[in-house]
Amino acid sequence: MTQPPAFSRFVRNWRLIALLALLSTTQVSDALAQDFFSDLFGGGGWGGGWGEGGRRHRHRDYDYGYGYEERRYDAWRERRVRRMTPNMQLQRRNATVGAPATADAAKAGVKEKDPAAFRVTVLGDAFSQLLAAALEQSFASEPKISVLRRGNDNSGLVRSDYYDWMKAAREIADDPKKPDMAVIMIGGNDRQALTADTGAQEPLSPKWREIYGGRVEELIQLFKEKNIPVVWVGLPVMQPTAYSAVIAQINEIFRSSAAKAGVPFIDLWDKFTDEHGQYSAFGPDENGQIVKLRSADGIHFTDAGSRKVALFVEGEIKRLYEEREARTPETAKPGPEAPAPAAPPPPAAPVTFRPPAETPSPDKPPTLPADRADVGQAQPLTNVAAPKSDDLARKDPKLKATQDASIERAVAAHVFVKGGAQPSRAGRADDSAFHPPAPAAPVAQ
Repeated sequence: MTQPPAFSRFVRNWRLIALLALLSTTQVSDALAQDFFSDLFGGGGWGGGWGEGGRRHRHRDYDYGYGYEERRYDAWRERRVRRMTPNMQLQRRNATVGAPATADAAKAGVKEKDPAAFRVTVLGDAFSQLLAAALEQSFASEPKISVLRRGNDNSGLVRSDYYDWMKAAREIADDPKKPDMAVIMIGGNDRQALTADTGAQEPLSPKWREIYGGRVEELIQLFKEKNIPVVWVGLPVMQPTAYSAVIAQINEIFRSSAAKAGVPFIDLWDKFTDEHGQYSAFGPDENGQIVKLRSADGIHFTDAGSRKVALFVEGEIKRLYEEREARTPETAKPGPEAPAPAAPPPPAAPVTFRPPAETPSPDKPPTLPADRADVGQAQPLTNVAAPKSDDLARKDPKLKATQDASIERAVAAHVFVKGGAQPSRAGRADDSAFHPPAPAAPVAQ
């Protein structure tokens, strides 16, 4: 005997009918307010426009002032906004809960600097500020090395009317507490016309290059005249293609001027590119882990990226510090009192030579012990290729698939777990880069 169609549909949908009946008679809790049914039925009861906290009750409460129902509706809206922007909620929680513990942990690792510490002064634009912060973290537990920030975010070597770096460098070099070393990282704001006695010069024109290179050499000589070693740090590859092409040519001016003055030049270009030599926001950090190294604008560094830059500068700082320590006489170095001379060691007991119990025959080859453990195939401990020269975990073509998978996992963890910003793409709503319009085709006459 077949059942009527209406009864069959009722049997199939009885769970949904029971759930709807339950929601219509039960107060919705805050826990249920986080799910789909809360958005469907409103702040509580049946229907966002007809139940308690619904629109009809809200309009009624407007006649009697801002009452209980309006406060309940605003609380529901606040919960809804928090669900729609979980990253903001996570950042707010980290800023209020995790900040004190992080500050205490950072303060605990900082040691008081020695008055005669090796002073490293970092000069330049916003890139130098990020580098100085990372170097401070690197030498936080080293009392013999101190890092001083003397950068200006929006400065450069083109607009001396805005900030005169020649005057500032002369004051730093003439200071009684002059630095023992100068680290310069500048040029990010210098893609603009340069005004000189001969008039305004377009960026990267022959006259612009000549004047700009002369200013780089002058800045280096201001420190060399005071016997202050200089280390020049180049700029990295950038995400905007046109901007990156200009920075590459400015880097060549830095490299040439540094070589002419005989100072080290630290090239960062290849350190922040992929295996094809292109810009990559993700890459290996100082520990070889694939993380996000560049900020959302495709220009500046994240904290991990700044630490990676600092890693290449630390070598020059330690080298110059050791050279200064080697030149300083032992009598001038402060230190603890010399310990009393130790007592001479007792005479050693005479050694008796004993021949081996069995002399191996030259005709019989040596044999290994029978209980020797088998040795299997050597396996790498990480999925990152061994570093070559001063590079950090450069990609090996044989491990390209594995490295690409690591980058994909790092991007997914950065965006969906840590709540970080997703790299922008050209043409998408979050793309803030300037794309000049294509020239119009000539119209046939």
